[in-house]
Amino acid sequence: MKLSELLAFVTVVETGNITQAAERLNRVQSSISHRIRSLEDNLDVTLLDRKNDGCSLTAQGQILYDYALKILNLADDCKNNISHSKSSQLNIRIGIIECLPPYIVTSLIDLGHDLGWNIDISIGNTISLLSAFDQNEFDAVIIGAGFSNTQHARSILLSSELVIITEKDYPTIKD
Repeated sequence: MKLSELLAFVTVVETGNITQAAERLNRVQSSISHRIRSLEDNLDVTLLDRKNDGCSLTAQGQILYDYALKILNLADDCKNNISHSKSSQLNIRIGIIECLPPYIVTSLIDLGHDLGWNIDISIGNTISLLSAFDQNEFDAVIIGAGFSNTQHARSILLSSELVIITEKDYPTIKD
């Protein structure tokens, strides 16, 4: 079964005859008749009782009509969701300093994936990242707090205590 056949079938049922269905679908009558015959051959049943004053559904035609409506609605819903996802896919270019811990980079990528974002991450040093940001090569950069200019919007991303690790035998660090 093809969607075009199901659409032709549903339109014949809704209009009551092949001629009006052909007009509604901007097709010739023979095209609509061919699509209905193709469905009937494929299913090995008669779907419509054809009379001079129009068409009516057979019992098997009613079953197909109910399914065809669902299938056509699902196909439209699928097309709309695909179209929406293409237009709503958010692409973000982020520059990060090379000393950023890997778990933060991984968390950033995972968060973007969960939100349906496409995140492109580049690693560099603070100066090159700021320069690229100023030339619109990045949507955001993650750098040390003291390096951004007043023209940039800033937000603290991480706040954690720093820890220094030494050998066990090293004298205790007090300052």
